[in-house]
Amino acid sequence: MTNPDTPLPRVPGPSGPLTRDRLYHLLATGHIALPALVQALVVAEQLNFHRAAEILGISQSMISSRLMVLEEALGVTLFERRRFQSLRLTLHGRAFLDLIAPALLQIGRAVGTTDLGRDTRRGVLGIGLQSPIVSGALADLLRAFRTSCPEIVFRPQETAPQDVLGDLRARRVDVLFAPDFLFTEAPLHDFLETCPLWSEEMVVALPLDHPLAAQNRVGWADLARRKFLTRTDGISTGLMELAGRYLRAIDAAPLIETLRVGRDTLMVLVSLGLGVALTTQSAQGLTLDGVVFRPVGEEPVVLPFFAAWSRHNVTPPLTALLRLARQGTE
Repeated sequence: MTNPDTPLPRVPGPSGPLTRDRLYHLLATGHIALPALVQALVVAEQLNFHRAAEILGISQSMISSRLMVLEEALGVTLFERRRFQSLRLTLHGRAFLDLIAPALLQIGRAVGTTDLGRDTRRGVLGIGLQSPIVSGALADLLRAFRTSCPEIVFRPQETAPQDVLGDLRARRVDVLFAPDFLFTEAPLHDFLETCPLWSEEMVVALPLDHPLAAQNRVGWADLARRKFLTRTDGISTGLMELAGRYLRAIDAAPLIETLRVGRDTLMVLVSLGLGVALTTQSAQGLTLDGVVFRPVGEEPVVLPFFAAWSRHNVTPPLTALLRLARQGTE
């Protein structure tokens, strides 16, 4: 059992280290209010008073006042106030919020499992997508989730790579499933949690009558002088950047045309012979006239897929989905 006088990590108070006993005392005596902790977490996620107020449905002044009281009780500055209502977490703020976030999550889970569990699966879950869901691991996961949690409404939407962090931070989506290359800067974003789940192989979409369609696998040298079609949204641009490394290794500069079109339109353009397109193996479940998919590269190019979510936005529906996703990897 943990000694209650053990100092909490890295969070000094006005009278020395903030011990668990002192934290309990501040909570029990009302010097720290639970709503203030919740508001601090939302502000830490948004780093903006205006957006936090919109999410919480209360005034900015109320949030600001409660945070000032919280900081005074703790004896530390949690947020560095900047221009235009923007904020930045201090080191003390990050340490303290990392400490209380799991505790608030446990409270949320306890509340969600009351009433004999009748309400544990009620809710709406926003799911961000970066690849087709007609087949593959993600399609299997969503089918299993629909079967095990029929009362949860999930709302899928395609998320542009440049909007990934913003959509998670603003809670336009609760969880995103995407290749790992979208999260290369994840350590810079303290609100982001990720979990590796499955892998997919890179494939190339070709016109049915293309000479390369007769091959079981398409090598990089075969693609050296082909025109690649990519979309401004979706993961095709990221796939093209990855493919570019292989092509440059054989002194082949790729010819790329980026279009503001949807996935279906892109594939129609491929079928018309206007170029080839990179995608992932889950696209092989698509039934498209005039298009075939072939694995690319002399060796398989494997893309690890991750789930990503905000550590401050863990709801019972999201917890249920993540639990099911992790079970599929065991």
